[in-house]
Amino acid sequence: MWLSGCDRDGKIATANKFGKFFSNIGPEVQASIYHKYQEMQGSNFSDIRSEYLEMNFNLCTSDEVSKIVKSLKSHSAGVDSLTLRGLKAILRCILPCLVFIIDFSLD
Repeated sequence: MWLSGCDRDGKIATANKFGKFFSNIGPEVQASIYHKYQEMQGSNFSDIRSEYLEMNFNLCTSDEVSKIVKSLKSHSAGVDSLTLRGLKAILRCILPCLVFIIDFSLD
């Protein structure tokens, strides 16, 4: 339900602009990287060229994720109302799932 005086159409238009931007950013970045690669063809940058074409991430470990979460400092809650204190309290239970999600997103 919209409150009176709220610009519903403006909010929808803004949301659509964000959606369009984020749905196009991947292809735009890919095209930019490929363009840089094409510029470097035949140059002396053969070692740099591979950096543009290939990104490899190492899988993370439970220890790494645990250390990062435990080092976070915040007193605010997200949209799910879970505070960092609550997250740290259940970290041991959800750590395998967090590691899986992070690894899966980087794969």
